[in-house]
Amino acid sequence: MKHKKKMILGSVLAVIALVLIVFQVKSGKTIVLEHQIQIDNSPSLVWKTLNEIEAVADYNPQVEKALCISNNKTGIGASRECTMKDGSKVKERITNIEPDNAITMELYESNWPVKNMKWRTAIADKNGGALVTQKLEYQVKFGAFGAILNALVLENKMNSTLQGVFESMKSYIESKN
Repeated sequence: MKHKKKMILGSVLAVIALVLIVFQVKSGKTIVLEHQIQIDNSPSLVWKTLNEIEAVADYNPQVEKALCISNNKTGIGASRECTMKDGSKVKERITNIEPDNAITMELYESNWPVKNMKWRTAIADKNGGALVTQKLEYQVKFGAFGAILNALVLENKMNSTLQGVFESMKSYIESKN
């Protein structure tokens, strides 16, 4: 009898969790991920690296190749197509620049299960180096299925991938000393 009650309670909790996930999707919940890292090099070198649209292939371990696909390689509107290590392609563009301080980008074409993905990466002079912070926001595609995918896999995968990108960027920029 106790086993049956536990199974019923577990089933009820699972249904409640699914209802909450579906509610998040219907309300258009934006997922926000934040990362930061201290880089022991000048903020100006960090800025130069982030502002060069094709440099992402030098420090993002997920990117095989980055190609500028706009007339301008820097500044608002500069766009790139990244070929990922798995062979997929994504297109990103700069949407805002705060010279020497921050760059905002958006993902505007991909087969990823996300939409409205944008991120702001800021640089602050700290402890003789640069403190780099990033706030990334996205929504999931595919309704309730996307919300479940995000809850079970995507958000954790995105967090660990971004942490890896930040650590790789730190190594890349610090090697420029």
